Amino acid sequence: MTSVNKNAMPIIREMLSRKDMLQVRVEKRPEGATLIDAGVAVLGGYTAGLMATRICMAGLCGVSLSSRTYGDFDLPTIGVATDQPAISTLASQFAGWEIKVGDYFGMGSRR
Repeated sequence: MTSVNKNAMPIIREMLSRKDMLQVRVEKRPEGATLIDAGVAVLGGYTAGLMATRICMAGLCGVSLSSRTYGDFDLPTIGVATDQPAISTLASQFAGWEIKVGDYFGMGSRR
């Protein structure tokens, strides 16, 4: 059986070891969690985004960076390819409960 957590850990470790070069912030929480900000409150970058994509898909994908035109805008685009779509998408990213704080709404999951 594939473990999405075990598959993602080598990518996470690489991101942690390259945090300065990738321009990401790593925060150790008192509860034991490690948060990696790859572009919300820090600069991040394309490489950090590619790595975050691989983490989110449990390392079961190939990723590529390109550009795409959307109307009048040319925007960077991440492409993914996987031979294991059920595991790399549904099992790795399933959102199971609501998170609502003020006007914010999101879905959370636990792996």
